[in-house]
Amino acid sequence: MPSITECDHTIDPSGDVILTLRTPNAPLAVWRGVYDEPASDECLSSSSCSDVTFRLVSRQLIRASPVFKAALAGGAWKEGVAVADGDDPNAPPIFRIDVEDWDVEALVIVMNAIHGRAAPLSVTLETLARVAVVVDYYHVREALHHVTPYWLQHLRAVLRIPDSYGRELMLWICISLVFEDVDCLLRATHRAIWEASEERWNADCRELGLPIPPALVGEFWFSSDYDCRGAAYSFY
Repeated sequence: MPSITECDHTIDPSGDVILTLRTPNAPLAVWRGVYDEPASDECLSSSSCSDVTFRLVSRQLIRASPVFKAALAGGAWKEGVAVADGDDPNAPPIFRIDVEDWDVEALVIVMNAIHGRAAPLSVTLETLARVAVVVDYYHVREALHHVTPYWLQHLRAVLRIPDSYGRELMLWICISLVFEDVDCLLRATHRAIWEASEERWNADCRELGLPIPPALVGEFWFSSDYDCRGAAYSFY
């Protein structure tokens, strides 16, 4: 068990939390459908075997995330009880949190944002989707509100929302939903409505593990305001 000074990623050297990421870099949104090309190596890559550790500040985690607040504040969870750091009786107590499956790069980006550290100027669609999954789980969108508009603007400048229904389109829906990009969300969901049946959509939402509620497109399917399928191409 690593001590506080042996973490792989020291986000803050004054940190009193060791977060251990187990089975890091798990595959994300593995696509097994017939609407798209075979899944890329990036989404199918196996999880790393070695744990990855982060040194963090409990105060920043509690302030940014209701999930971390529930875990660390009040002592109701085992993570909320500070324990000795190694065998040194004079060392200040620390908190230990175990998580699993997150992408290491995405978790570094999110933790840097929570702690007021610099963020990359741009990210790939794949990385932003992995960041979005972490952000949605911990409810920390506000911590990245200053940088996500630039990331989305960059992606829209270099990529086009796919014409066909598939994994990439689902990633666009995921990031636009998590980061509240309404225009992008409408474009992507209308494309999904045009290309996929409601049954297929519901199955993919369950199997991909992205934070996309099946009812999102259901609301469009059953809308009485206009014919969404007929209006899908009006955005292009």
